[in-house]
Amino acid sequence: MNPFDLLEVAEDADDKQVKTAYLSKIKQFVPEHYPQQFQQIQAAYQQIKEQDSRVKYQLLKTPEFDLSLITQHLLPSANCARPDSTRLLALLQHSALKMPVHQQTGGQ
Repeated sequence: MNPFDLLEVAEDADDKQVKTAYLSKIKQFVPEHYPQQFQQIQAAYQQIKEQDSRVKYQLLKTPEFDLSLITQHLLPSANCARPDSTRLLALLQHSALKMPVHQQTGGQ
């Protein structure tokens, strides 16, 4: 399940918002009464608790995203050798980075 949906936070939520949602959920689903839900909430939080982990999740969850776009488009346009995760996330969400699937597979 999508960790953002499970914790009921927006995909652009910051660390504080994610932690607040997590704490609220674990109070609601205590392990003594809801062990499975509690484990799912913990796993979701581990996936997205930090900005870097949220960026990694968003990179990997998008099936049409071609990782070669990072080297071809993203890094040359970022005015630094290694953009921070906030800039990376903003650039990934920019519509110019989304390519149609047929372009990624060699036009077939």
